Amino acid sequence: MRRRSWFLLVLAVVIFSVAGLAYYLFPIVLTEIDWLVSEETERPEVAPEDVAVELPSDLDLDYQLPEDLRERLEVSRRQQQAYFEQARAAHEAGRLAEAERIYQRVLGTSGLDRFAALAYRYLGDIQTAREQFERAIQLYDYSLDVIDTFPETYYRRALTLEEIGQSQPALEDLNLAIQLAPEPLFLFARGNWYLGRGSFSEAIEDYTRGLGKDQFTTEFYFNRAMAYYRQGRRESALDDFSRVVEISGDSSVNYQAHKARAQIFLDQDNLSAAENELRQARQQQMTPLVLYNLSLVLSAQNNYQEALDNIEQALPLEITRPDILSSGQIYMQLGYLYEQTGRYAKAVDAYLEANNYFPEEHKILFAVGRLYEQLDNHSMALNYYRQILEDEDPEEFYQQLIYRRVGEIWLEREQPDRARPAFRNVLELNPTEDEAHYNLGVAYFRENIFDRAITAFSDAVRLFPESEIYRYDLARALFLHGERAQAREQFQTVLSYHENHIDAQKMLSFIEYNWGMMDSAARGFKLSLEASLDEQETAWMLLQLGNIAMYKNDFTEAMAYYQEVIETYQLPEAYYNLGLCFLVQEKWDRALSVFELALEKGLETDKIRQGLGYLFFNRGLYQTAQGQFERAAELAPADLRAQYNLYRINRWMEELNDD
Repeated sequence: MRRRSWFLLVLAVVIFSVAGLAYYLFPIVLTEIDWLVSEETERPEVAPEDVAVELPSDLDLDYQLPEDLRERLEVSRRQQQAYFEQARAAHEAGRLAEAERIYQRVLGTSGLDRFAALAYRYLGDIQTAREQFERAIQLYDYSLDVIDTFPETYYRRALTLEEIGQSQPALEDLNLAIQLAPEPLFLFARGNWYLGRGSFSEAIEDYTRGLGKDQFTTEFYFNRAMAYYRQGRRESALDDFSRVVEISGDSSVNYQAHKARAQIFLDQDNLSAAENELRQARQQQMTPLVLYNLSLVLSAQNNYQEALDNIEQALPLEITRPDILSSGQIYMQLGYLYEQTGRYAKAVDAYLEANNYFPEEHKILFAVGRLYEQLDNHSMALNYYRQILEDEDPEEFYQQLIYRRVGEIWLEREQPDRARPAFRNVLELNPTEDEAHYNLGVAYFRENIFDRAITAFSDAVRLFPESEIYRYDLARALFLHGERAQAREQFQTVLSYHENHIDAQKMLSFIEYNWGMMDSAARGFKLSLEASLDEQETAWMLLQLGNIAMYKNDFTEAMAYYQEVIETYQLPEAYYNLGLCFLVQEKWDRALSVFELALEKGLETDKIRQGLGYLFFNRGLYQTAQGQFERAAELAPADLRAQYNLYRINRWMEELNDD
């Protein structure tokens, strides 16, 4: 008997990823799972004596015939039956042409109507096998003209009507078959008719009626589970798929049921349960599809190495469902996992293989460009980005990404003048892209074009006012442009968002220090010291606190800060400031000891020499003081204070000599 598969619907189900994997390149969108409604099911043979309905007897009129005619008719009937049995044997052996000739002899021999009806039906089957559907339907019509109570004939005509798109007449024939004999096969076929057209309640009703009749039990549970799923009744679907797993000894059906359960668990964001089902499906059949889907589920849980192991196993296997999964998709997943595990060169190779299958996919070229950035090969990265931009119709999404990345590459390569056009291109595509405004501001800032940097940073802040980074860099640009009041306001706003922003606190304290707001500045510097700073920042803060203390004539506190910097960081500025502390207090010897100690340690600076100049001048050692100021001017020829002090001491000495 020829197998039929029109009623074995294929439901392709898309599995969606649920974790981080919000990675714009690879939405982890899992591939479609090829749910088969069931394996192809053999239709049971229906011999004349097995017909489910009572047939009319065409022997009842024999008694009215003359005896010799009855005998001749009996011989003809026996010949008809013999022909029928020969035809069936040839048919079952696949010798269709021979079977067709003998069925014609059955029809040309007088005898029982049921053999004629069955001969027409099987001739219809032969035409269906040859895809001569119109002729097959005509033969089924002839069969039903002879006997219209064979449910199997209605069923077979329904299948053939469906082949030529006559769905409603097909349903009517299935209804007639079920009215005559509600057999599981007919209920199963009608349930699938309803399932394929979205009439899920009717499909469920037919599948439920067919259960328990010892035929197609697995298929009924499987298809009813699918109907439940399409209705949104996922728990009922899970129950039926579980029954399929329990009762089916067929590894193929188990495989499909486990994949279906995996889909339901993914719908419920239960990745671990979905993973377990896919592992069991893999035990049943290690196919590229299940390995690919398992790899996607594992990668969605950041289990990249095991995900990689699975996808590498899928690569050499033959792909039997290219409509659902292609080698290109496997190479894309392989590239993604090589990237996630830091094997960037291998990731490039995998993505380029994927590009052979999907040459129009911009996301592949973008991924390759991004990987070359990871490999510090910016030239190759720019080359692949350029290929996308040179496409006749590049996707705007990737245009923005690429222009942004190109700009960032030029910033990383310290070429802000080449970065600016890229960020402007982003803004032409999307004027509300706050990050592009910000990066444009960074480019201007690095070129010391502070007025334009302020404009760009201000646009970024306007679009995303909660960003402390945008406000902080705006404040820095304002500060360097001399707009200290506005800078102070922005630093304060940054601290209102993030009170532990040390850089903002430090800059705010520096502004207040220069404005003479010593108490506020000191509080800010002390807060900054509580954070984890590097040595240079810590020393700078301690120096400022010492200066504030000296400004307030608290020499003891000032000297403590300066001494801490000297002992810990050996900064010349600390020696100079500590020496000044002693000079202000007229502790000449101690000041001299501090300055001389700095020189002994090789920390000669113009300020140390100026400090010695002040010291000797106040001690009346004018020539010695003059020598110190001369040395200070040599060390810092561009320093106005050093040059001014040298000028003043020279004038002093001239006036002194004149007197």
